[in-house]
Amino acid sequence: MDRFLEVISRAAGLGPQALARACEQVLASLRPMDQAGARAVVAGDEALARAILAHEPRTALKRIRELASARACIRCATCCRNSSPALLEPDAHLLGSGGPGLEAFYTLRAGERVFSHRDGTSGLLERELIKPREEAGACVFLDGRSCGIYERRPLQCRTQRCWAPAPPPSAPPLTRAQALASDPTALELAREYDLKIPAAELDGIFSAAARGEPPALARAKELVALDERLRRAIELRYGYTQHQLLLILGRPAREVARAYGLAVALAPAR
Repeated sequence: MDRFLEVISRAAGLGPQALARACEQVLASLRPMDQAGARAVVAGDEALARAILAHEPRTALKRIRELASARACIRCATCCRNSSPALLEPDAHLLGSGGPGLEAFYTLRAGERVFSHRDGTSGLLERELIKPREEAGACVFLDGRSCGIYERRPLQCRTQRCWAPAPPPSAPPLTRAQALASDPTALELAREYDLKIPAAELDGIFSAAARGEPPALARAKELVALDERLRRAIELRYGYTQHQLLLILGRPAREVARAYGLAVALAPAR
């Protein structure tokens, strides 16, 4: 017997809830998605729901295979839940007056260490990336299984093919120089910040601090304190919000430090 049919048939004898859980497990093993995504697809597919309620394991498995082999998005939202897309040059309109606004995005600077959910590796960025903000790892625009800006979603989302190898980028990444071209003050602040707190220096210092090297631990604390002073000063003088500064300056040094397993504690400001 087909091993998947065996799993589903055995669960069918335990009732609809057990059968639904088994369908989720099989679907998640046949197509790249997390358990939450499989649960959402199983619960939202009418044909599969009918097969589960009718205790028809063969029909249920047939529908699962159809879903798993679909060459289209089946709205599991796994990619949205694990990360957010990098903006490409054609996505510049999202940062304009008709888009969600600067507050919805952040920058990963060239030289930052990042983790790829798709291939499970980490490395240093060669070019900066602008992405929608993430909340608990999920794209800020995710609303349940739906995209809050679906009709205007980034190009990377439009070309996403989770069922196939990742396609090469269809356009160059959007840069802060392009995104902030109409705001010379923001651009100058970004340049000054990159000179004062280079991303490559953060990586070197935080890597050494994670190994427990005392000079690096001290320098890490200095950089985190400097970063927080700069952000407060810019907010007070120029009126940019802290969310806007995530795009203009990039991630706070304290947040970057957490990626190295560091929790940098500072004395309260006086």
